[in-house]
Amino acid sequence: MSEYRHFFAYIYEYRNEKKENNAGYVKVDSRNGDCRMQIRMQFPDLRTGKVKIYGFVRIREWILGIPIGEGQMKNGSCQFRIGTRTEQIGGSGYGLAELKGIWLKGEDRDYISVWDEEPVSAERFVLEVPAEEEPVQEVPAEEEPVQEVPAAEVSVEENLSREGEQPEKKETGLALRWQQFLFHYPQIDPFSDEEVEECVRIAPKDISFLGKWEWNYGKNPFVVKGFVRYGHLLLGHCKDGRFFLGVPGMNYDSQDRHLARMYGFPEFKEGINADAVTAAEESEGRFGYWYHFIRE
Repeated sequence: MSEYRHFFAYIYEYRNEKKENNAGYVKVDSRNGDCRMQIRMQFPDLRTGKVKIYGFVRIREWILGIPIGEGQMKNGSCQFRIGTRTEQIGGSGYGLAELKGIWLKGEDRDYISVWDEEPVSAERFVLEVPAEEEPVQEVPAEEEPVQEVPAAEVSVEENLSREGEQPEKKETGLALRWQQFLFHYPQIDPFSDEEVEECVRIAPKDISFLGKWEWNYGKNPFVVKGFVRYGHLLLGHCKDGRFFLGVPGMNYDSQDRHLARMYGFPEFKEGINADAVTAAEESEGRFGYWYHFIRE
């Protein structure tokens, strides 16, 4: 049975980032995977205008707004009714449990219901979190003195014996470190086919070992959400030699695929043995891993 939640919160008018007058309230009901919000507000000094409604989450120092509705104020008041999925508020990758409040934007002011009692700043309100660039530290290579090595005297017989030998293949990049991953990280067998050879469970902090092209995914909201929900990420090695980074999650419909693709994980592979998946989730969608192949 899905968790039932019901709560009531006040909405306040904010001017110059200071909370002023009470402007209304929001009532939230969540059950059986559906979330319904009822918002009632009064604007005594404003008669008309549009109001855009966002749920918001906190990502680093940013307040990420999730569009969930828009309405028209009439005669100084308005009432909104919003229906969405509890685990996909506004079609996003965030659930109700992750929301920190509701943010309503009028034409010249903000109306906010803060649920975590943390401060809010309009300057930090964004619709897309800016990427955080990881500093790249250049380590100067130590120069070794060049030594002249006399040419070895090789007999004709030795030259003939070496003809036809294949040069030894040297592994580089992630392939070179893969045995270390297998030694230090717990292995997992999440797929029923033979396309994937080996997999290990990792955490977002371990993405720093995968090469500079992957570093930004360590704080990717989609990655963080999947890790918080299921307790791990997936690093896999395919039989064709490629490596991939996977994020556990559910595949309900095309909206999920669009969201995963937006955050850099365009592919989905159905998995097995998902201990954290509830019976309700299994009946509504497929558990597996959204993934992309690692660029080296």
